[in-house]
Amino acid sequence: MSGEKPTKQHPEYETEKKRLEETVDKIDVRIDKEKSLMPAGIHKSANQYLSDVLRPNAELRIEELEVRRKQPYFGKIDFTKEDGTQVSIYIGREALHADRYGEHEVSSRHSEAARIFYKSKPGRYDLKNVGLIDLLLQRNIAISLGRLHNFNDNFDERPKGKQSRQADVLGELTGRERHLIEILYSRGAARLQDIVETIQEHQDDLIRAPADQCLVINGVAGSGKTSIAYHRLDYLVHMGNLRPEKTIVFGPNKVFLNHVRELLPQLGVQGVVETTFDDWAFSAMGFATSDGTTVQKTYNLQDATLKMLSGSEDRALKNNQWSQGRVKGSLNFKKFVEAFAKYRREAITVQQEGWNYDDVSLVGITLTEQEVRALHREAIANEGPFEHQRAALLERAQAAVRTKALQVMTEAAYLSIAEAVDSAVQDDVDVSWPRFDLHADYYALLSNPALVRKLARKFLKSTDVDLITKLSPPRLNYFDVQDVSALYYLHKLMTRTPFETYDHIVVDEGQDLSPFQFQLLQMHSRADSMTVLGDIAQAIHGYRGLNNWQELTPIFSQKPKQEQMSKNFRSTREIVLFSNEVLKQVRGATAKVAQPIARAGTRPTIFKADDTNAMYVRLAEDLKALLVDKGGLENIALITKTDSDSRELEKQLALLGVQIDKVIAVSGSRKNANYGGGVVILPAPLSKGIEFQAVFIVQANNDAYNQKVPYDGRLLYVAVTRALHQLNLYYTGDLSGFLAGTDDVANFL
Repeated sequence: MSGEKPTKQHPEYETEKKRLEETVDKIDVRIDKEKSLMPAGIHKSANQYLSDVLRPNAELRIEELEVRRKQPYFGKIDFTKEDGTQVSIYIGREALHADRYGEHEVSSRHSEAARIFYKSKPGRYDLKNVGLIDLLLQRNIAISLGRLHNFNDNFDERPKGKQSRQADVLGELTGRERHLIEILYSRGAARLQDIVETIQEHQDDLIRAPADQCLVINGVAGSGKTSIAYHRLDYLVHMGNLRPEKTIVFGPNKVFLNHVRELLPQLGVQGVVETTFDDWAFSAMGFATSDGTTVQKTYNLQDATLKMLSGSEDRALKNNQWSQGRVKGSLNFKKFVEAFAKYRREAITVQQEGWNYDDVSLVGITLTEQEVRALHREAIANEGPFEHQRAALLERAQAAVRTKALQVMTEAAYLSIAEAVDSAVQDDVDVSWPRFDLHADYYALLSNPALVRKLARKFLKSTDVDLITKLSPPRLNYFDVQDVSALYYLHKLMTRTPFETYDHIVVDEGQDLSPFQFQLLQMHSRADSMTVLGDIAQAIHGYRGLNNWQELTPIFSQKPKQEQMSKNFRSTREIVLFSNEVLKQVRGATAKVAQPIARAGTRPTIFKADDTNAMYVRLAEDLKALLVDKGGLENIALITKTDSDSRELEKQLALLGVQIDKVIAVSGSRKNANYGGGVVILPAPLSKGIEFQAVFIVQANNDAYNQKVPYDGRLLYVAVTRALHQLNLYYTGDLSGFLAGTDDVANFL
């Protein structure tokens, strides 16, 4: 570190300082001008237009300028053009245009100049509207509140730069990585922050990738997948490829959505829908309403498979439940749902004697079976919703009965009984062709093995039919999460409501969505425009998710473009190496381990306690010490396996005098998922996609994370990859077999 040249001793320090001061002065001039143009004293003016429109617009412009004043730019590139001219361009979050700022112009993060700034090395590049250039300098500039704090050069190939090059204090790193590490050491906000200043070259390539494709980003834990997706939306919206209100993001759960919800507004993108697949589907089906922040539900959602995996000891039953989920998530099950929808429209039950109306004073008046079936065929010839078709049958049947009745009685006589006749016809329609009830019809189908076998013979194996019909359906107003895709699609088929087209769809933690779900999303997409993020190694819902990304190939018109991200930018080197050993135990030979960056920290620590009381005591002591010694920590997670484990941990810590800021449960409400920092207890499934400065994993023994249960291993891997800086594990009894390879990468106490 002794070779590092302090910024103030850099020969260009005064030049950079002066340039910043002049830029800030230019922005101040713009602010003063906006203030001078803003009408004053007109809040109650007769000119309501000036009060209601001009003032808010002017205030917004001033607010934007004041934000830019704090940090006009964060980087700089120097290059030479083909004619030998040397050019400097400064890069900021937003542009400062030459027509107003002259030589103090700044290019935005979306610009072609920013694309060059994010390159990892000097060399020849093609800069749009400029031509071929030789990139010589890439400089990171730290500015806060309009003042220059420091700057460092990722590389400097200018003649004068080679003479005064700064030493690399972090070893053999690329310049961008060195700058990233300096920022990561201080990172830890409870909400996902933008990465504008630290975007790596490969990340930028993905951000700027064309929108008219399905882009699959398989990245190891901590590789920045979510950040890439959100910055990609920002870029595509800015470039005019997307309308925010026609863009939707699917996250794995409400805790994750709470974690990321501020990022798009920070980037200036408003109006993008962020939801879970289940909430979105049930809202479309009319079982839930949302005001944008709160979802009001008229249903209950259960996950029978997850409950069984977490509790039941019956391995055969677990395997059946798992396999059932795989069947229900398949594209063949989609075809089965289509077959049922067709059957439900075409199947009408009419007795051989037809519909007789002797009991409403129409002796001898009957619609024969053949007549009823003919009226039914006419009704379903209309391609409208099922209920419209039923209404058409009712109208036709009532008219047919009236026509027959008027052949044997006067109209006046018929009118005296018309209401009773119409009601009788309605009863016959209801019995022969009942109203469609999504819950009742769907689960009645799955309780009818003979009908399932008849409809599914072209799509499902006999063993698959046995699987989906042998387990008990949920009770009234309850739906199983495995059935959401089928229910949504069946709803669409029976109501024939159009598939709303989205300009772009983002699916985060995509490995936990099924092929059926992806097919439905594709049907909502414009030109297959989709960004899918995930990590097959973190597929904790494999019973209803993907085994590999190749399962997406038959869904899209062109094979999805797959990109791999292997560097973990989140965790310290020690935590990454530890997590890799867990992954090897979970995935075996198929494990794709993460590459750590050179950010050093302490080894993860594994504590064995004699009993659970001792474990809670040690954990409480460590937590108290952490909060005292590292008071700057903003978010700490105590990760359990289940909701019941979380409740027990909260209870035990309270007895030990430790107050928890938040306890989040899988079964909790959206409001419960609103975590803004502090010490939180949550089960491992809800920690996906989130990062914490410190993570304590509670009860890492083989009873909780059984090495014979792949689901347990995936959960543990998710949990150990959440930590930024510190990772502790606590257990009693026998240590989980998934931690067997950690002897050389952890401290055991």
